[in-house]
Amino acid sequence: MAHLFILEMNPHTYSRLLYNLYSNIFPIPTVLNQAVGPANETIELNSGNGNTGQSLLWASPEQTDFSVRMRTINDLVSEYFPEGRIDVAKIDIEGSEHSIFAGNDWDALKRCRYIIMEIHEVPESDRTDIVSVLKDAQFDLLMTADPENPGVFCFANRTEP
Repeated sequence: MAHLFILEMNPHTYSRLLYNLYSNIFPIPTVLNQAVGPANETIELNSGNGNTGQSLLWASPEQTDFSVRMRTINDLVSEYFPEGRIDVAKIDIEGSEHSIFAGNDWDALKRCRYIIMEIHEVPESDRTDIVSVLKDAQFDLLMTADPENPGVFCFANRTEP
C-alpha cells in the first residue's frame, strides 16, 4: 500500500494544502507543518502570503511571524519510514537541497528506489554538485525534465534497496 507523506513549512500554504488534500484524496496522507533542512531545530520565518516557492535560503531574520520545526531527512525517514524500501522520494525544498546534500544527514535516502528532485541554482553551489553526490551514492541519473534548462532530475538506485 502506498503512503503519501508531505511537508510544508508555511502555515498559510499548509492550510490550503490540507483543504485540497482532504477534499480530493483518500486515504488521507501524512501532512506536517515542518521544514526540511540540514539540522533538527526550530527556526523563525516570515510567512508572507504563503507562496509555493518560499525558501529557507532567503528568510529574513528581521521579519519573522512564525516558528517552524526544521528536521533532517534522516530524522524524518527514521520516524515515518523506519524499515524497508522507499519506492519514490520527491524532493522540492527550494534551494535547501544544497546544504543537505553537502553534509551526510541524508543517507536514509539510499533506501529509495527513485529520487525525483528539483535542484535549484544557488550562488554557492552548482546543480552538478548534487548530481555528483548522488552518483557517488550509487544513483544513476535517468533524466532531466528539460535538457536545455535542467532543474528537475530523476535518479534510480543502482543497488535496488
